[in-house]
Amino acid sequence: MHEQAGYKFEFTKFLAWLPVYLLIGFALYVLSTGPFYWAIYEAYFLQSSTYLAALYLPLVWLSHVSPGFAGWMDWYIGLWIL
Repeated sequence: MHEQAGYKFEFTKFLAWLPVYLLIGFALYVLSTGPFYWAIYEAYFLQSSTYLAALYLPLVWLSHVSPGFAGWMDWYIGLWIL
């Protein structure tokens, strides 16, 4: 395999940054519920998309388990639906 000049993949550096990547990914996943609220609503209550319903099922479960998270989600989604 030919490597580009000046570039070397370092696995330890990747592992050091992995928690940051995962945190950003999770934050974007949670924040995406606002703009996609009506599509998620249709997926759950009108059975329009089982894939979308399954994708957001962990957040539904987390809302049932954690009242603090549920309160924050209610507030955040309230900003998107008028």
